[in-house]
Amino acid sequence: MWLPRATHERVVVDADPYVRPMLAVLDEYDRTCAVVVDEVTAQVWEYHLDEVRELEAIRDRTLRGPEHAAGLDEVRVRDRADELSKRHYRRLIGELKRLFKEGGFDLLAIGGHPYQVPAFIEYLPRDLHDRLVGRFTADRDTVTAADIRDKVRVLVTDRAYQEQERLVGEILEAVATKHHATVGLDDTLWAGSLAAIRTLAVDAEAVAPGVVCDRDGLLARTGERCPLCQDALREVPDVIEELVKTVIEDGGEVRHVDMETDLRTHLTGALLRFELPAHPVDTE
Repeated sequence: MWLPRATHERVVVDADPYVRPMLAVLDEYDRTCAVVVDEVTAQVWEYHLDEVRELEAIRDRTLRGPEHAAGLDEVRVRDRADELSKRHYRRLIGELKRLFKEGGFDLLAIGGHPYQVPAFIEYLPRDLHDRLVGRFTADRDTVTAADIRDKVRVLVTDRAYQEQERLVGEILEAVATKHHATVGLDDTLWAGSLAAIRTLAVDAEAVAPGVVCDRDGLLARTGERCPLCQDALREVPDVIEELVKTVIEDGGEVRHVDMETDLRTHLTGALLRFELPAHPVDTE
């Protein structure tokens, strides 16, 4: 499988493919729609997995040259130009709505000259404005695919880091207020065993050996017998990998955190669907 950047160097020997490094890289790359816009034209690009491709170009009506406007007063010329720009923006917004509906885009980036971009953003409806990841400076006549890639990459990467920081903060705050969250590998493994994890945050550098019960899905750091069914536990080289796969199978969300946060000392944390019952080892 091709990835937009190298994964962390790590060797794991196991019976199943080791997918965590690939998932960690793919976490960073939302599908982004990038638009370079002015009053009468627009270029629409797709940015995904650090690759770009142009989807379409739009050109709408504009006023003809100065000789056409010579017989009109300045106010009428300006009003007519504004009306044509509004029509252009409305058409472009309609096309963006279609692309987001059919193309599965996650984010929107708007580029153009600094005095033009804010004018278009004012027309964005709430559903598209909520997807806006940022704006960038670009000239429609000279912009290249490489320019789009470099500019949008910065916006998407910054957003990914902000989202990682926000998620870790949300988990730690929920733990502090005792509201359906947990941190630390032992408790997070127990939550994963019970299909209790709504959103799992994993430090991208974290690796930990552990054990798995093949009958009831218990995940733990250590042990020889499952405390739930007494079956022998199977050793695995990275129990966090097993946790990630379990959360995905249970319909939860997995986010890898590769920036320095308070999660690094805990390895894992999670927002939960319900409060956890006592860990089975606590009742022995």
